[in-house]
Amino acid sequence: MTKHIVFDFDGTLVNSIGIMFEIGNELAQKYKYTQLKKEDFASLRNLSIKELCKKLGIPFYKLPKLLMETLSRYRRFLGTLQMMEGMRELILKLHEQGYILSIISSNSVPNIETFLKNNHLQDTFHNIYSSKGLFGKHNTINGFIKKYNIPKKNMIYVGDEIRDIDACKISGVKIIAVSWGFNSAALLSKAGPDYLVHTPLEIVHILNSQSI
Repeated sequence: MTKHIVFDFDGTLVNSIGIMFEIGNELAQKYKYTQLKKEDFASLRNLSIKELCKKLGIPFYKLPKLLMETLSRYRRFLGTLQMMEGMRELILKLHEQGYILSIISSNSVPNIETFLKNNHLQDTFHNIYSSKGLFGKHNTINGFIKKYNIPKKNMIYVGDEIRDIDACKISGVKIIAVSWGFNSAALLSKAGPDYLVHTPLEIVHILNSQSI
C-alpha cells in the first residue's frame, strides 16, 4: 500500500500562479523580456517550459538566475498566499489517515516552511526537500528516496507539470497529475501520468483504492 505521498508545492498545493505572473512581469520589465497577460494564461498552460521561454524571448540558459531572483521576490507574498481549493482539507484528511506527507519543490525550504507555519500545517508534513533547479527533477526525487530510504512502490508523487511526470517516469515512481496547476489537463494527459485528477477528492479515492 502507498504510504508516502509527495507533493509539489507551487501550482499543486498552493495557488501561486498570480504571484508568478506578477514576479514574472517584474523581471520581464527589468530584463526587457515579453511581459505576460492574464488573458493569455489559458494558452500558456499548454506550453512546456522551453516553449514558454521561446515565446517570451527568454534565453534558456538564464533560467537558473531568474529562478533564484524569483524565489527571493516570492517571500514578500507569503502572507497572502492561499492553498488551492480543497487542498487543506485533503492534507488534513491524509495526515489523519496515517499517510506520510512530504514536499519536493524548486521553491526554497524557508519559503515553504513559512507558508506551512502561517497556515498551521507545519506538523502535517514529515519532510521538505528542495530541488536545485527547474530541470533534472528525477535526480531530486532519487535523492529524496535515497535520503529517507523509501521503497518506490510505497510512494506516489502529486504534481501539476509535465516535468513532474517526466521525472517520475525516469525515477520509476507513480504520479498523480492535477489539472488545476501550471500545465493544462490536455498537456498533462499527453505526457502520460499514472493518474490525472481534476479535484482533490479524486486523490483520496485513488490512494484508498486497491489499485496502487
